[in-house]
Amino acid sequence: MVGEIRVIGFRGLGKMGFPMARRLIQVGGYRLKVYTSDREKAEEMRRLGAEIVNSNEELGVGVDAFISSIPGDRELLEVYLGDRGVLERMEPGTIAMDMSTVTPTASRRVAEEASRRGVFYLRAPISGSTLFAERGELTIYVSGDRGAYERILPVLRVLGSRISYVGGGEEARYLKLLINMIVATTPVIVAEALAIGEKAGIDWKTLVEALGSSVVASPQIGYKLKTLMEKDFTKPAFTVRQMVKDLDYALEVGRELGIFMPLTSVVRQIFEALDKSGRGELDYFATLDLVEELSGIKKPPREKRT
Repeated sequence: MVGEIRVIGFRGLGKMGFPMARRLIQVGGYRLKVYTSDREKAEEMRRLGAEIVNSNEELGVGVDAFISSIPGDRELLEVYLGDRGVLERMEPGTIAMDMSTVTPTASRRVAEEASRRGVFYLRAPISGSTLFAERGELTIYVSGDRGAYERILPVLRVLGSRISYVGGGEEARYLKLLINMIVATTPVIVAEALAIGEKAGIDWKTLVEALGSSVVASPQIGYKLKTLMEKDFTKPAFTVRQMVKDLDYALEVGRELGIFMPLTSVVRQIFEALDKSGRGELDYFATLDLVEELSGIKKPPREKRT
């Protein structure tokens, strides 16, 4: 495993993946091979200089590294292990790095097949919003072969400003899920607290500003102050439906490890209620919307939102 990384296969041009791929070309100067069914995104990538291919399999041919940023377990297994999967023709010594939020169980299946083929598989889930992806300021947790990590570190530095190597196996997967458990709990308690203040007659601007300047203020709350102030959840950095998926993964891991998780279970039910009420594609801080509605602070929407 030697040599500088120059050519990268890339799969997953979603809200996070697209700005990441763009930075790799424009900031990192890497040559990208991209596969997507979205014609508009394919054309934009082509304009940026990427090579567009027609299958996952082709993404693993003639590349120094492959990066994926995809929705979940099903997509991970399809891209890596499915018919004409990316590992099919990947050369031994190539680095395959998945930056998605998936379960350790699914990730292990990919790791086993990658190892069998002599491919270095890195788990590198990310934390941060689309804005952070655009700025190259993501937080990235990486686990897997240490040598492969050192080799791909220049690539990671194009995408993130806080990069941590956390172990040789699935450690990054566990770390991302446990952090997302805490991320999910925050908007629930914030919504309940703000609803009390609102119904008690505290001016909304005063209430939100007090939250932002208090001892409980955190980077997460700071990022969401504008969203809370305007009560506008229609421009999600991370959706309610995505949070349901991540909490399902966390609970699955908890069951496997025998962890008592009553709070996470309740938080998951709240996000599921949000999703079923038609708010699945809203920002995950739309917990405020639901709490206000159930507290009699606002009327339910006339039509379900999708």
